[in-house]
Amino acid sequence: MADDPDRLAHARVGSYFLGPKAENFQILSDIFSHVLNDQRKARQQYMPDDPAFITAEMIQTEGFQESVQELQEYVSELSGTLAATSIPFWSPRYNGHMNMDTSLASIVGCKSQATVPNSEIHPFCLGWLADLGSSRHDHHDVQPQQRCHRSQPLHHQTRERSR
Repeated sequence: MADDPDRLAHARVGSYFLGPKAENFQILSDIFSHVLNDQRKARQQYMPDDPAFITAEMIQTEGFQESVQELQEYVSELSGTLAATSIPFWSPRYNGHMNMDTSLASIVGCKSQATVPNSEIHPFCLGWLADLGSSRHDHHDVQPQQRCHRSQPLHHQTRERSR
């Protein structure tokens, strides 16, 4: 494989997708864990001296536990139904349409954005969109840090203003 450019190109393209048999499942799972851990850390680091809003006592209540159980049941039903009844666009055997498997990058981008309320107006996203609209440089060479017009995360600026 090391000498065959076609096989190398096929391997690279294979890294872009979950795969017809979910061959890249662990990669996607690891990335989701990373995204969620970053969100957890950001929330814990913002105003760290503030008390917990959702307390251990609240979590132990019957109402809280019932609500979580309901959510888990709904997610299980939705996920199972979608998995069992979706058109298999991800399969190379399905040629009934011009669609294909969704790329890992688009899945991760969509789901990462979903963890941040109002992320479409987040300074990072606005900076990125402004850069994408510019024709000054090749965007493949611009690192995400360069796309962001803020030198510090927004929560650091908020913390400094509140002191």
